[in-house]
Amino acid sequence: MTDVNQRIDASPTKDFFISILVRDIKLVDAISDLVDNCVDGARRLRPDNNYDGLHLTLEAKPDFFIIADNCGGISAKIAREYAFRFGRPVNIENTPHSIGQFGVGMKRALFKMGSNIKIESTAADSKFTINIDVDAWKNPGYVDEHGKERWDFEFETLEENLNNPAEKCSTVITVTKLHEGIANEFKLENFVTRLISNIEAAHQSAIGNNLKIAVNDIDLEYRQSALLSSKKLQPLYKSVGIPIKGKAVTVRIYVGISEAKLIDAGWYVFCNERLVLRADKSQVTGWDQEINGVHMPKPHYQFARFRGYVFFDSDSADVLPWNTTKNGVDVESSLYQSAKLEMVNAMRPVIDFLNALDNEMDTESTALQSKVNEAKPALLRNIAESAVFVYPKATDTDMKNEEPKEGRISYLASYEKINRIKELTGCKSNPAVGLHTFNYFLKSMGEE
Repeated sequence: MTDVNQRIDASPTKDFFISILVRDIKLVDAISDLVDNCVDGARRLRPDNNYDGLHLTLEAKPDFFIIADNCGGISAKIAREYAFRFGRPVNIENTPHSIGQFGVGMKRALFKMGSNIKIESTAADSKFTINIDVDAWKNPGYVDEHGKERWDFEFETLEENLNNPAEKCSTVITVTKLHEGIANEFKLENFVTRLISNIEAAHQSAIGNNLKIAVNDIDLEYRQSALLSSKKLQPLYKSVGIPIKGKAVTVRIYVGISEAKLIDAGWYVFCNERLVLRADKSQVTGWDQEINGVHMPKPHYQFARFRGYVFFDSDSADVLPWNTTKNGVDVESSLYQSAKLEMVNAMRPVIDFLNALDNEMDTESTALQSKVNEAKPALLRNIAESAVFVYPKATDTDMKNEEPKEGRISYLASYEKINRIKELTGCKSNPAVGLHTFNYFLKSMGEE
């Protein structure tokens, strides 16, 4: 038996532990972690992914934060053995296709927001209440009968061996005594807007499967991802299996074009249907570098139509390439590195087409633009598998012989007159002024 005097204390202080735990996560991302837990609850409750009747509400006010759901509740056993531990025990049963992976999300979010935390939960077999006074819990005087610092929490009320119906199972978490910075953020109208936008994007799959989510009484909307598609313009969609550590992972890649909007252009990366990277245009997703002889450009406005979506799906969430805050990818993951090669190869033909489309603007031809205008949005789930991005080329025989349906008109005018027309018409751009004056002339000549 080791002499106690030979031991060196390497345990953390609670203040230090909490400060490190919450420091590097943004408030919006922390709250999204709580939503992740609710979505996992819905997946356990409804393995068929039909969440009709399930709901989740959040209230973020300067005096309190509440998140409540009816997605199955937390059992007393899970609360006792796992839910409040800092980290994920190796022997815990996995929820297939889960997004709550690291065992820190709920604790990190609650500690970040405030110092009084109340959890009320009803599960199929139990019901409990926990009240946590964080300041008292952090106090060095909070020790056991041996004088050892306590890291546990206690049930305030507990009932077990119950038989609660599914419609009665729920969880309500309330945080009060909010930290000053958190209370100030909750006062900002644009914070709620950012939170809604983040959750709508991160959980579009769950919302699409009828999970109702509301933030401050505002119902979230289903954002449907789509790419332009036609006979001449067809997105790439391929699915590959990449085994990692003996565990099956499916990688689905969609690449094509959409609305010319630079802020939305780039790659969207999902892990088990949870968005972790949004509209990325950095080297993380292959931009501005050369990989295996494939050169990728810097992001410019001419690529504002580019959209790429990559979905990593596995029953074993621990092998997926997300970071612990789920707002980025683990670039050192062998899985992600393999997928990145596929992403870059898929992306290159789209870049070639967008370059050709941009070059066409310096000519009188509108052949390529006409084909873009003819294409219609196709939802990702409706896109047929295709190993290549199909796109029109100005050199195609049918493109050469096709009678142009549109032509380009341009002329110079003084800025003073252009700006005056903008004032009179409400046009926001020079091309809009040109189109407006063109249509005005036709109308005045009775040729509308």
